[in-house]
Amino acid sequence: KSVEIHFADRVDTLDINTTGKIIRIICPSVLSDADFRQLIRLSGEFVAVRGDQSFSEVVSSDRVFFYDTPAWARYFIKDLSGLAEHHLADYPSAVSLFHCMKQSALHQHPPSDDVWVEDTFFEQRIPWTELAHRCGEALRHPETKAGFTLLNRYIHSHHAFNEILCKLVWNRLCPFHPKGTYRECVE
Repeated sequence: KSVEIHFADRVDTLDINTTGKIIRIICPSVLSDADFRQLIRLSGEFVAVRGDQSFSEVVSSDRVFFYDTPAWARYFIKDLSGLAEHHLADYPSAVSLFHCMKQSALHQHPPSDDVWVEDTFFEQRIPWTELAHRCGEALRHPETKAGFTLLNRYIHSHHAFNEILCKLVWNRLCPFHPKGTYRECVE
């Protein structure tokens, strides 16, 4: 039906159709952790995020996400896209959405004119309109949610907080800490 963009104290609305969904894009400057979690709870299936903590919260909430890659995370999105290609072969629409995230990152990091260039210099950039169309197509498929659920579970099981590792670190960092838990030592 329409797209609402909430930025600072402004709300801009773009009417698309007389029926359908309202897509709300909320761009706050800073949110507390509790407010961010509340926004995720109130959101639909799809959430766009930027940053490490936001990514972790969305994966923990098992949402389909779009990771708007900051400059320092461009290799992270390449790795995430590689995980999707490797683990989601049966979910091509989910893999396509990860490719869109990777392409989006290319647009945010224009090629350099320096003598020495990064590998992204050689990658073909898809025009924004085509990229938006591909994202929309990927989000239409029910298999996209199933693919993200599978990848979110993989990330939980293979890249999550490890209790044993934390105890080993605690033993090295806090050998003289009074009796208590290793979490108390860390805090």
